[in-house]
Amino acid sequence: MDSLKINNAISDVATISKLLRSDAFAALQLIRPILYHIRESKANLKVILGGESGELFVGFLKRYLCELFLRYTDEFMSEIPEDLLLQYLSGSFAETIKWWMKEDTKHTPEEVARYYMTLIGK
Repeated sequence: MDSLKINNAISDVATISKLLRSDAFAALQLIRPILYHIRESKANLKVILGGESGELFVGFLKRYLCELFLRYTDEFMSEIPEDLLLQYLSGSFAETIKWWMKEDTKHTPEEVARYYMTLIGK
């Protein structure tokens, strides 16, 4: 095993350990099933996102995600208004999903969930 693989393994263990000690792990557990469902519905979602109803779907998704993320807003900086934080979290996750669809879901749901959690600093 080369040193890069060892460093990556150590980094993964540290990341998992950090997640297990925080509520971010619970958030990760919530978004991973969403990603699995999206991957299973990839063909339909590509059609929806590429058509006129794409913005309607993204709007619905963002509203759903706002409700989902509402439980975790206290993990973030308190000086940020809650509605702005929810818009950011839901919008960035929706954009992550759109990116993943464009990538033809070549990344696993676990990888995408980890990318998103890293992007939001968790």
